[in-house]
Amino acid sequence: MLNENKYNQLTLSRSLNTLLILGFLISMLLNVIQGVGIYTSIQYIKKKQRIFTPPQISREFSLSDTTVDASYLQMMAEYFTDLKLNVTPASVDRKYKLLAGYIKPSNWGALQPLLSKDADMVKKKNISSHWTANEVLVSLDENKVKLSGVIEKSVGDRKLAPEAVTYIIDMDFLDGEISLASIKKLKREG
Repeated sequence: MLNENKYNQLTLSRSLNTLLILGFLISMLLNVIQGVGIYTSIQYIKKKQRIFTPPQISREFSLSDTTVDASYLQMMAEYFTDLKLNVTPASVDRKYKLLAGYIKPSNWGALQPLLSKDADMVKKKNISSHWTANEVLVSLDENKVKLSGVIEKSVGDRKLAPEAVTYIIDMDFLDGEISLASIKKLKREG
């Protein structure tokens, strides 16, 4: 009777070991299948064609997942400065909301409060501004565009003297998507 119990325990132990090994092998097979699925998805995303159209197309441009040309950078920089600088109390919230949609996620915490503060000032002081660019320099290596031009402002009904200004628009281009890193006004020398 004792030997029969040991035999039954041994048989049960072998059966459990076989089930555990079978479960482990099935689990490993499922992991391999998931890995292949994830790899295939990543490859598809990398090769997926994206169509990015600037709000206003004024010249030919080309894009890929890893590179952008000077025309596209220039058009996007002009669009960003239009959203930032051509504002009225009635349009500032809408334009800044569009601009904020392009802010690089890692810069969101720094830029969004500045846009909000600027929008509040535009509405509170009834400021309107109009920007006209007259010189553009594009740096493809740095994804930066230097725009020089004239900004005309009015506070209420009082028109201020036009001011010559230069802005540096810093953009990032990653995986076929452009984002705004910063818009900086250069200090005037002298």
